Amino acid sequence: LLVFRIIVIAIIILCLIWGYLIIKIASNVDYPQPSRSLARPYFETPNRRSRIGWMVRQELNHIRLQLRHVPLLDVEHMDSPVLVFTFNRADYLERTLWKIFLNHPAQSQHQAEKKLRNEGKDNLEKGMSGRLAGAPIIISQDGENLEVKAVIDTYRDLFEMKLGVPLYRIEHPRVTLKTTEFEEEWTSPYKLLAAHYGWAMEQVFSGVAYTHGDNHNRQTPSPPLPKRLIILEEDIEIADDFFSLMN
Repeated sequence: LLVFRIIVIAIIILCLIWGYLIIKIASNVDYPQPSRSLARPYFETPNRRSRIGWMVRQELNHIRLQLRHVPLLDVEHMDSPVLVFTFNRADYLERTLWKIFLNHPAQSQHQAEKKLRNEGKDNLEKGMSGRLAGAPIIISQDGENLEVKAVIDTYRDLFEMKLGVPLYRIEHPRVTLKTTEFEEEWTSPYKLLAAHYGWAMEQVFSGVAYTHGDNHNRQTPSPPLPKRLIILEEDIEIADDFFSLMN
């Protein structure tokens, strides 16, 4: 009987410790507080602490993003996607995607729709029509860097749940170029980038980019084929009026 009591007490203590660790992980996040619809996602590279703790933080972040979401915008008008090229700089990509999120036209569109909801269904449907520049979001990753993929997965939740804008990830197989004796080594990165550009734009304009089997958290119809394309790279942080200029 004494041994049974000791086992029960040990299990209770372990459960309390586990619960404390989960709460501490969830609360040990320093979020900036922007004046938009959601605080900036938190990222931590696996190299700084244990990978298990990093994975738990990422999962908690995904759950937090899915608690309350906005309606998915009408994809029929999404014929002007943003294509972001990325390789292995997860921190740069995160800053770029955050700027896109903050300044995306869907931010103001949701605010307008919220106002129109109080004026009747007809007005709401009228307010939701029209081309939406910068939608959907397509990220073309050169290779399979796991930290970059983690950033993309989190921002897919952010864009789809908080803006109603689909985000797609396509992966360009990383290749190794062999230079001849007549070529300089410094030309290789430019050739790799050119190959990535050509491949990604073909994927986008053909519509194949929308069929790569991403794990979307909500049912997302395929957008129409693009009529125009906005191209960014992972280290370009856009200004507040960027999309108004593109539109």
